[in-house]
Amino acid sequence: MIVFFDARGIARDGKPYANTYAWFLDMRDGRIVRASAFFDSVAFNEFWTRVTPSE
Repeated sequence: MIVFFDARGIARDGKPYANTYAWFLDMRDGRIVRASAFFDSVAFNEFWTRVTPSE
């Protein structure tokens, strides 16, 4: 199964974050047995360096 989607939201610093994702899911008997995910790593790295995780 392939899941392709756009996601967006407002980060803790009040600025928007948006990215496009593709999940490749291997299924067996209705369960996920393996998953691979792809996304725009440049956008994610910019977000990750700008916003600190909550504690």
